[in-house]
Amino acid sequence: MNRKRKSEIGRSRAGRRWLAAALCFAAVLAGAMFAGCSDSEANPGTLGDGEQNYQVELYYVNQEYVNEGDESLGHLMPEMDATITATPGAVYLETLKALSQVPDGDNYTTMLRDNIKVDGASLDEDGKTVTVDFMSQGLSGGSTEESLLVEQIVRTLTESFDQVERVRFTVGGAPADTLMGHLDTTVPYGIQEVDSGEGEDVEMVMPLYE
Repeated sequence: MNRKRKSEIGRSRAGRRWLAAALCFAAVLAGAMFAGCSDSEANPGTLGDGEQNYQVELYYVNQEYVNEGDESLGHLMPEMDATITATPGAVYLETLKALSQVPDGDNYTTMLRDNIKVDGASLDEDGKTVTVDFMSQGLSGGSTEESLLVEQIVRTLTESFDQVERVRFTVGGAPADTLMGHLDTTVPYGIQEVDSGEGEDVEMVMPLYE
């Protein structure tokens, strides 16, 4: 079950898609040729062979948290809706490419910077794990940078795709003990509920040890 919370924008888009589908259905029943029923009308843009439009949620880092280090500020900014056009096999990499582009808005930033490059991202045979492969060149940073990099990638992929439950990280196409020398990447990462210590559970990105 996907844990993502639908934003007002997401609900508005869903409402427009429902209305378009209802109008198309009505037109078919009437035997009319209704131009608005085409996929290109519902999702503007010409799709290439095998391409689809995917609605995703991008999680960016809170620059204020990076500057202040105040845990009460929150590590990540509210998710941003985006449309990714890609083939099913390429959509995870294309989503991370979009995550490397910082949107307009105060305090939005990303750990996917020019020196930190994702070389590939694909769904494993188990159908639940996405393996994200980094180029080894330029892959360096402090513990905060490394943890935020992992957090925003795991949040984005698991909240955007129902089938994705965890993310595994590799470097140069091979398993790696760590990305930048601080986190254990010998195991995949996912979202787990943990006790906040204040009487409620919170969802956190965690290593998934067996």
